[in-house]
Amino acid sequence: MNYGAKPDGHLEPVNPGASTPTDYSEQPALSSGGGGSVTTAEDYYHFAQMLGNGGECGGKRILSPETVKLMSSNHLPPSLLNGEFGIGQSVMRRGFGYGFNVAVIFDPPEAGTSDGKGTFFWDGAAGTWFWVDPTNDVVFVAMIQRMTSSDNHSLEYRSHATVYSALTDPSR
Repeated sequence: MNYGAKPDGHLEPVNPGASTPTDYSEQPALSSGGGGSVTTAEDYYHFAQMLGNGGECGGKRILSPETVKLMSSNHLPPSLLNGEFGIGQSVMRRGFGYGFNVAVIFDPPEAGTSDGKGTFFWDGAAGTWFWVDPTNDVVFVAMIQRMTSSDNHSLEYRSHATVYSALTDPSR
């Protein structure tokens, strides 16, 4: 079940018949290559961990290390890293760009973040997000079942701050 915020801030189940599905117990009638992935928290973690392990999960090679490196490296030219483009709080800027299917923090001080160099992440609908910080050996997954709201980005960025404040020796 997905939830949305009422005007008073309380959560309620998303209205059946709204533009987004509410029941994910059955396979969707129409697959969406750009969205609509449905999974468990455990499997989402395995996916993120596989990327963090350079394409390997549970002793099995899923992606080549070269593929993960292509995914998690910035491919945008400096002319686009000017703070004018982005999605939500994920604004492309110096030190922060996009690889293939993930956002990439390739220079944390330039990007103004506390993440380790080479951190990559993605966020999705219903308050789902993950990030992999290879410098600090962190893999983080969150799933809050809340359809897009301004609070989702706030929680995402607060989760980064909370994790990094708990590290005893964060590397950069």
